[in-house]
Amino acid sequence: MSVTFRFASAAELEEIVRLTGHSFPGVGRDPESWMHRYRETSYGDGPEILWVGEESGRLVASCQLHRITHWVSGAELPAVG
Repeated sequence: MSVTFRFASAAELEEIVRLTGHSFPGVGRDPESWMHRYRETSYGDGPEILWVGEESGRLVASCQLHRITHWVSGAELPAVG
């Protein structure tokens, strides 16, 4: 078996929240806080920059990317991190 990575869909947010809560438990990290984080990040990117890993039709990983800007020799270089 192998993991396939792709952009997440909005319909998968509840499953992503479950997976994230399991992986990163803690005070203030309840399902509502994770859902808010994925829907409305401080970067304003929302779920379009959320990747998931899928194996045999089941979500097994997620990764949220944020748009950032690097400056190289005075030139703006858009990136994600």
